[in-house]
Amino acid sequence: MPTGSIHLASAEEMLKLDQETCAQKGIRAELLMENAGQQAAQYLAREFAPGTRFLFFCGGGNNGGDGFVAARHLARMGFRPRVIFAGDPDKASPLCRRNHDWLIDYLPGSVTAWDGNLPQDTDVIVDALLGVGARGETREPIASCIRAINQARKDCDIHVASLAGVRHPCRSSGRNLLLQARTSASGVALHAARQARKDCGSHIVSLDIPSGLYAGAESVSGDCIVRADTTLTFGHPKIGMQISPMREYCGRIILFDIFFPAELSESILSPRWWVTGSSLRQILPSRPSAAHKGTMGRLLIIAGSAMYPGAAILAARGALASGTGLVHLAIPASAAGILPNRPADVIVHAIPDAGLGYFGNSSVPALSELLPGMSALVLGPGLGRQQESLDCARRIIANWDRPLLLDADALPVMHDPCALPSQTVCTPHYGEFMRLVQSGRASASDADPCACMREDQARDLAARTHAIIVVKDASNLVACPDGRCYWLTSGHPCLARGGMGDVLAGYLGGLLARGMDPRNAALLAVWLHGAGAHRAQIKHGSDGVTAEILAATLAPGLARLQKGEMNIPSEPAWFTGVQRREYGANS
Repeated sequence: MPTGSIHLASAEEMLKLDQETCAQKGIRAELLMENAGQQAAQYLAREFAPGTRFLFFCGGGNNGGDGFVAARHLARMGFRPRVIFAGDPDKASPLCRRNHDWLIDYLPGSVTAWDGNLPQDTDVIVDALLGVGARGETREPIASCIRAINQARKDCDIHVASLAGVRHPCRSSGRNLLLQARTSASGVALHAARQARKDCGSHIVSLDIPSGLYAGAESVSGDCIVRADTTLTFGHPKIGMQISPMREYCGRIILFDIFFPAELSESILSPRWWVTGSSLRQILPSRPSAAHKGTMGRLLIIAGSAMYPGAAILAARGALASGTGLVHLAIPASAAGILPNRPADVIVHAIPDAGLGYFGNSSVPALSELLPGMSALVLGPGLGRQQESLDCARRIIANWDRPLLLDADALPVMHDPCALPSQTVCTPHYGEFMRLVQSGRASASDADPCACMREDQARDLAARTHAIIVVKDASNLVACPDGRCYWLTSGHPCLARGGMGDVLAGYLGGLLARGMDPRNAALLAVWLHGAGAHRAQIKHGSDGVTAEILAATLAPGLARLQKGEMNIPSEPAWFTGVQRREYGANS
């Protein structure tokens, strides 16, 4: 695994890590809370100008204690934070009560009880009401505090439109802010929006996790969840924080190392990581100076039909972007004459199909003749769902022992007891994944499981088939037969259209043909596929990004990643005021 990938923790694992750090290492809970609150205060002081009016909402648990510590350190730095305490001092946790009292001693008059009214002269609201240990329905007075926080955010919500000159009503100062933004998706616009929130006094910062958000759940509803602009999370991000729609509640995620021992993290946390662009730079494929087309891999794509000829072309375009030496495309003869926009540098093989327009038993001899000398095989895009096509795919796989990518209409072969090659990668979208998990009995409309359950299902499928499973969704999951799981959040909503998966299949297959380790190839391909969508929608808009446009972004995206110029807003960042530690270095 690339060094520097970020360990993801469940709520239960974080609580255990906290307990074992104290019990095994003698690091007192007071120190962990002090570290968390102090670093949060350092971030707030660095991010916001002197004189910023901070309002903290603190609950009666340890998350509230983090808030009291942060407020105390802000006061030490010259700010005048105010705190609304939504708990009962007599029922608060010992650490929360102690830091509540210390703040009052240090800054008398700074703490008041919640009376249902939100002060108007507030620049930044800090949410420290509920932490990862919260369960069940949110009760009063916490619920009304959350609703008040969200209402304050709505009052100053910024709608960055596609036209320049959007006026934003600013509640705190009564003036209009002019946002000069070319498009709603541009980095300039997003930066302006983020800065405008700070200027207009509506920035919401949550400590550790937005209150009301359960760290391990995947479905969210109701108005009792804080919608933060920034979440300052301690130790490790929580698994639910990177699953859509939960991650929309977190805003930008900043990570803080508060002194959890690395060896304890490795032993307690499940083998799951959040893979970011920066962690992938060390596994990028090389292109030797003496390379020629014969040494850069030969990829065979078996794809397409008379009904879906475009899928074959899109897979081929993805493969060409991977830099593989030779791309061979096998397509039914009846469809070969209607290939749209056929790339000149793809070697096309028209395979006998008995006039059916799809691969069948008559196609097997010609396909088998192509297999020798190929470095990797992509099988599935646009094949169609005819039983004869699936039988053909089974017979080809039986004679193949090198890297294999199964996609789309070829995925049902995984139901069979026949063994897949040892270097197989399967790329189902979520609906296909559920059908594979439940042996065809589930439909794509079945209830979405929580993130941990989806991980378990993917691990089981990977272990059963000895294949790497890429579950394509708003948050992509890569599960390996050894039980390790990797989450990637580089995707973008503009990927929600036909043909995008065909491009990914071809690109990933090309990386396999170049000799990349299947796991690393899957991680790099999935990340670049999403990152390319981010780049493409800046120019074309979210509704204008087609699969062909996306394929054209992949090679430039790899070059930008090599230079460290690819940044995805949905990925977490370490607080640079603290020395970053590399977790998972040996994974």
